[in-house]
Amino acid sequence: MRRWEEHTCLKFVAKDNPQENIITTNNYIHFVKSGGCWSKVGMFWWTPEQKLSLDNECLQNKNGVAIAMHEIGHAIGFFHEHARPDRDDHVTIEWDNIRWGRYRHFSKFYWNMIETYDIPYDYLSIMHYSDNEFSWDSKTRLTIRTHDPSYQNIIGQRISLSYYDIKMTNDMYSCAARCPYYLRCDYPNSFLGPSCRCLCPNYHGLGAKECPQNNAIQMVNGYGGHYLDCYENTGTTYRGTRSWTRS
Repeated sequence: MRRWEEHTCLKFVAKDNPQENIITTNNYIHFVKSGGCWSKVGMFWWTPEQKLSLDNECLQNKNGVAIAMHEIGHAIGFFHEHARPDRDDHVTIEWDNIRWGRYRHFSKFYWNMIETYDIPYDYLSIMHYSDNEFSWDSKTRLTIRTHDPSYQNIIGQRISLSYYDIKMTNDMYSCAARCPYYLRCDYPNSFLGPSCRCLCPNYHGLGAKECPQNNAIQMVNGYGGHYLDCYENTGTTYRGTRSWTRS
């Protein structure tokens, strides 16, 4: 849970021990041990409870923490990455190598069924399967083949949330809307985090970090125009005037 909280506005609190100054909802995740590692996706309209199963086999696995991160991802609204509508542009599903009864795990959604928030396909996502997941011979038969060979042995990584996992969480939960001003990040491939500072990809796209110059620019809209302030924490502010430009 702490991994999902880092660089996002998500806060998980014990249902029977709420914390002050943290806005909560009636929805909650109920952790159970119920035959495997699984979770439904997102909230249900008919019940506030979301069951998430992590049995002993999951927790004792060498990737136990990452498995929990994956399942929590489902609980907060993430589908499998390889289920995206555009997945066929990035991976090929080897149906003949999939174990009997597991085909549904490789189903693809239509665009009217899923929201990607304009985030590109992410080979590094914690929500992506490995290349031999549910194979009837995991040593020799691949179930997912990447179109970019450099990612073949990387998909299904269980080290960290990816940069785009974090960005999508921020977009999904409108984390930037919690900032006191409307800020824009000019650094390439960056976004505004919940602390109102710009976040950039960390090492090789795993995780996020504050951008080097954290150049969040304040934009104030009004009367059909806008003005720009100095970069945050850079430059010097002098007495002067602000001029409006119409756009």
